[in-house]
Amino acid sequence: MRILKYFALSLLFAIQFVSAQKLQVSLDWATFAYDQDNAYLEFYYAFPQNRLNYQPAADHLLASTLGAIRLYNQQQLVKEFVWKSEITVASQEELKEQKSLVDKIGLAAPYGVYEGEFVLTDLFNPANKDSLRFTLKAPLPAMNQVYMSEIELARSISPGASEDKSPFYKNGLIVEPHPNLVYSFEQPALFYYLEVYHLPAAGLPGSYRLHAVVRDEFGQPIADGPEKMILKKNVVHPSVEFGMLNVGKLKSQTYQLVVEILNDADQVMAQQTKKFYVIQEDFTKQMATLVAVPFNDSIFAVMDSAQVELEFAAVFYMLSKEEQIVHKQVPHLDAKRQFIYSIWSRKFPQYPLNENPARIEYFQRLDYANQQYRAFKLDGWRTDRGRVYMLYGPPDDIDRYPNEPNFYPYEVWYYNKLQNGVRFVFGDLEGHSNYRLVHSELIGEIQDANYMQVLRRGF
Repeated sequence: MRILKYFALSLLFAIQFVSAQKLQVSLDWATFAYDQDNAYLEFYYAFPQNRLNYQPAADHLLASTLGAIRLYNQQQLVKEFVWKSEITVASQEELKEQKSLVDKIGLAAPYGVYEGEFVLTDLFNPANKDSLRFTLKAPLPAMNQVYMSEIELARSISPGASEDKSPFYKNGLIVEPHPNLVYSFEQPALFYYLEVYHLPAAGLPGSYRLHAVVRDEFGQPIADGPEKMILKKNVVHPSVEFGMLNVGKLKSQTYQLVVEILNDADQVMAQQTKKFYVIQEDFTKQMATLVAVPFNDSIFAVMDSAQVELEFAAVFYMLSKEEQIVHKQVPHLDAKRQFIYSIWSRKFPQYPLNENPARIEYFQRLDYANQQYRAFKLDGWRTDRGRVYMLYGPPDDIDRYPNEPNFYPYEVWYYNKLQNGVRFVFGDLEGHSNYRLVHSELIGEIQDANYMQVLRRGF
């Protein structure tokens, strides 16, 4: 398999030969110092090679993609980079091997904070594409203090030379990116690469220590967390730092890799963190208990990334406590696809997989909640009224009290068929039209016999 890049905008569309599922891209990035005015931005992306459409070409099959990266600052386009790639495989048999294609794009851009967009399109089927949005920070480094680049997580790091012509070569190393950031017992080696700048300016006495440690997703220490402390005796600018930690025994959840520069007094001179995920067989088994039928033919396999993120977040309301525990451990986009698919297929097996009326109604309710219950900067479906509406549908009746003397504005929703009749009482306690649930008779919801006192101003 070969990937060839052509930096051009002309497109030649062809009849697809090998049909593919929807393109799904994993994306990561890291920022490095470049010159006085610009940072150097590296983007790492990966996708399954069998998600492209191929056509015959001589003695092989050919696919082609068009990639685009756009960076915006205050809604103004600052940088756009477009590239074309060609991918060749020997035969359809090679496409059955479930390989992922990994590539890297590097570009310089002024220091700053950017809203970014990454788009990758299958040129033999332009409808087959994926897009991701992100926020990227590349702050201007201070000249008189130690500064660290962002951390690149890698599948492997090995010695290399420029004549190797590897797209992953830099500073004497071949650093193969790992864009999905997922590790496991089967893939335990977490390689990391970063650069440290202005070490001599810090006045270090000829040495420093590099400390790398794994912490939980909130940056707190974990029992038996992988850790490494290295004494460095060469104080140079810039300094290339890399290493490996074994994370294969960690349980399934989100973690942080923390890398620090320490002086002789154990003072932290600079620190950088990077989020990653561990997904073990126990998690896979938990998912398997939810999945009963094939996934590849479902709408979730071809759903775009933004919709996956929305649906994954929104199904949380309808989960059992056990399912919520699993939900909080789902680490990446493909696993989220599997999860939402499994929830709808398991909870409503009586309905057609791709035309589930329960799912359709649920997200119609979400749309209605967004229209009616948006509060300040909060989407309507994320408010208490939005959640109740999504779970239980429109109330049978509503009493509204917007101007009662000595009371905050409040509403009472009535559901006559739930539990032989229940109420939901919402109050605008903060004055932002974000009505919070203060009481309900429904089992499992908030219950407060003194809810009228809560609604009273000055309580």
